[in-house]
Amino acid sequence: MLTVNGAMQRQIVLPPGVPGAALAALRAAVLRLNGDKEHAEEAVRAIGYVPEWVAGPDTNNEVRAAITISPAMRAFIADYVRQGVK
Repeated sequence: MLTVNGAMQRQIVLPPGVPGAALAALRAAVLRLNGDKEHAEEAVRAIGYVPEWVAGPDTNNEVRAAITISPAMRAFIADYVRQGVK
């Protein structure tokens, strides 16, 4: 659950075909948040911690891997839930 939460909590999703220059500019801006003191102070006031921002060419694949489970794990979880206390 923590992996899914971490992967999904702070997403910026763009449609297919976004111009490369726009994507590069957005990635750079997001990454600058990691070193922004004012952002850090506001984040602590608002949510109690400073989030770590990630943006790069492999981020899409990394998020998809974090939220994907194997068919065997899916079957295990479904069976576990069926056997739970009713």
